[in-house]
Amino acid sequence: PLCGKTVLVLNHFDVFKCIDFRGAQSNAANYPALHSISPQTLLTDLYAVDKENNVYAGVDTYIQVFIKMRYLAAIGHLLKVSVVYQFARDRYRKIADSRVRISCNDSCVVDYENPVKPSLYETLFFADAIKTQKRNIHRLCKILILFFVFQINSSVHYGLLYRLDVDTKSNVVSALLANLSNTVVFFSNSFVGITPHALYLHDHFEGYNHLIAITYLDKQGEEQWLPFVSPEGRMEAPNWGRVHSMWANIAVTPNIDNQRLSKFIMKTTAFWGIGSQLDLDKTTFNIKLKKVSTPFYWVNDLLKINLSGDWVTIGTANWSGSVIDVRLPKDINVL
Repeated sequence: PLCGKTVLVLNHFDVFKCIDFRGAQSNAANYPALHSISPQTLLTDLYAVDKENNVYAGVDTYIQVFIKMRYLAAIGHLLKVSVVYQFARDRYRKIADSRVRISCNDSCVVDYENPVKPSLYETLFFADAIKTQKRNIHRLCKILILFFVFQINSSVHYGLLYRLDVDTKSNVVSALLANLSNTVVFFSNSFVGITPHALYLHDHFEGYNHLIAITYLDKQGEEQWLPFVSPEGRMEAPNWGRVHSMWANIAVTPNIDNQRLSKFIMKTTAFWGIGSQLDLDKTTFNIKLKKVSTPFYWVNDLLKINLSGDWVTIGTANWSGSVIDVRLPKDINVL
């Protein structure tokens, strides 16, 4: 067919399906408006017929196509402008006259009387290909639906019920559903990786008003910072990623628990104490605290204010062999 690639492109962008593209050689006889045009002439241009049986050819066809496609109507009207129309018609004429035209006759007919017989290989391995594809598609759809159910369960359980503090134990039915949802969450987290944790959402930082760091006195009696949290309060490399996540979500949380904090102080001082070539049994580690502000509204120079805050020593940690003695205030959260 004439302008095959052009028709494919236009048909692709005809999102509103306003145009019906048909081959002139096989369909011209069905349109009375084209009866006066010889088949040879139909091969010279791209023709169009509208509902009023008006016939368009060449650039006029493109103008009507763009207008009928609605969202490209501006281009169609632009092509109607005298100067643009003259230029477009000349360019179209040069391109159209240089096309290779293939007239379809009896040689185009496909021979269906003697189809090629499938080989033994095709018979054995491709006979059930269509059935196998359908079966695989059905299986894939079922798996995706199952993943979708897992995600919905996790989002509702933690994104709504947990975050809104809904009492699911108020009656037997809701308690049963909550336990069932917990079981599904455990399965989806363990085997699919759907994690029910609203990490680093805006309200995740609510209550994060304390920073904890660790220092020690060197042989000259000067205070040095353990290479974990910097004097500004930033996590130092290479303590990013998983270590940072554990420190910020287990040790130093909006509600600091002394037991969990002591556990991570033990790990941090053991690792970085030895890494800093310290004699753990002769080193006293100071636990430092700095209060920061985490408002839900914009504050000018908030980062600078938080980084420049003052540290206060709130406790100590001392090693004796393989045992550590961590001394902390009874309730850090009220400091």
